Amino acid sequence: MKRRSFPLCAALVALAATPATGLGAGIALVEPSPADGAVFPTAPPPYGVSFAWTADTTGCASPAQTARIEVTKPDGSVTTSTTSGSPPSGAARLEASPTRPATYRWSVVMTCAGVGDLRSEERSFTLTGPDRTPRLQGAYRVRVAGNSQIWRFRPQCEAGACRTLARRPGSGWFPLAWNAAKQRYVGRLSRVRRAGERVCVITRRRNGVVVSRRTIRRAYDARGAQVVLNVKRSALTTRRTGTVAVGLTGRFSARYVATPSAKRLGCPTTRATRRAGLVAARR
Repeated sequence: MKRRSFPLCAALVALAATPATGLGAGIALVEPSPADGAVFPTAPPPYGVSFAWTADTTGCASPAQTARIEVTKPDGSVTTSTTSGSPPSGAARLEASPTRPATYRWSVVMTCAGVGDLRSEERSFTLTGPDRTPRLQGAYRVRVAGNSQIWRFRPQCEAGACRTLARRPGSGWFPLAWNAAKQRYVGRLSRVRRAGERVCVITRRRNGVVVSRRTIRRAYDARGAQVVLNVKRSALTTRRTGTVAVGLTGRFSARYVATPSAKRLGCPTTRATRRAGLVAARR
C-alpha cells in the first residue's frame, strides 16, 4: 500500500463504505476514514485527518490502475492526491488550521481500464476550529473618566466567554454576566472604596479672585455601581484554541459619596449618579 500526504485538516473517526462498482470493480472507504458528518472538536492546530480506501480491480482491462482522493475545501477549491498500484488501495493524511468552523467533502475516484472512472461514496467532516467567544481573563488596564486603573478578571468556566469575576481598585470580587447577543459583560457591585476616578477640588476665592485650589484624590466612595463592558476587539489565544477579549469600551455608573475625612476637609457630599466612560485594553 502506498501512502501520500498533502495539506488540509482534522482528527479521526471510522466507518467502512459500500464500494462503487463496475463489472465487479469498485472502491470502498475504510478505517481510519472519518464517518460521514463527523465533527472534530476544538483542538490545538493543525488538525490532522487520515483517510484510507480499498480498491477491487475485478473486470478492469489491466491489473495496474490509479486512484485519486478528492477533497473539496470550504472555499470550493479541490485538493487531489493520486495512488497507483494493483490494486490502487491507499491512504492519505490531510492537515489544516481553520480559524472558524470549516466543512470539507471528500471521495476517492479509481480509473478502471476499459470501464472508466469509478467513484466511492462522498463523505463530509467539519473542523470546529477555535472557540470564537471572547474570553475576559487576566489583567487589563482600564481608564475610567480618564483615571488609569488595573482591573482583573477570572472566568468561571474552562473555555470561552461565560460568567466572570472581576476586581477593580477599592472593591472585592464581583460577578459579570456574559450577554452573547450584545457581545458584552454586565455586572453590579455594592461599593468601591475611595474610587480613583472621582476627585474633590476645593477652590477658595477672595474678592472673586481664586487664591487657592486644592485637589483631594480618593475622596469619594462609589455606591450601587453598574459596569458595562462591550467587546470591541478580540484575538486568538497562544494555543489558538480560543479567543480572548483585548479591547473593550463601556461605562461605569455609580453614586459617589464623600468619605468622612473628605467631608472634614470641605468636600461636598453628592449622591448624584455619574456615568464615567470606560476603555479597557489587555496588559
